[in-house]
Amino acid sequence: MKIAGNMMNTHSKYGDCRMEILGSAAAVYGVKPETAKYILGCAACDEAVRVLREEGIDIPTLELVSERIDHNLANRAFKACDIGQTFETGAIMFSKEYGVLGKTKDADMLLKKIID
Repeated sequence: MKIAGNMMNTHSKYGDCRMEILGSAAAVYGVKPETAKYILGCAACDEAVRVLREEGIDIPTLELVSERIDHNLANRAFKACDIGQTFETGAIMFSKEYGVLGKTKDADMLLKKIID
């Protein structure tokens, strides 16, 4: 979630933006202001995802977050590489309660490379 906000160090001691990302992504899909405010007050992503599911916007909201993660990873990888080199990136978001929440476009392909 933090990578969607371009926070590459995801350790808890280096800040947080998870609820702001989820709340703003939910707003894109028309969540009510009071629901967005509730999401901002959630302590854990699982609680926010529960709210998104109740509102029926969990899938598009988490797809938007996955797109932002993909964009930020690709941008960071491009800056880290010399011109002419390629660097594949991918991410899978998951929760203990809900399992896989979202994937970047190359996540499955990269996971297969790791597993094989």
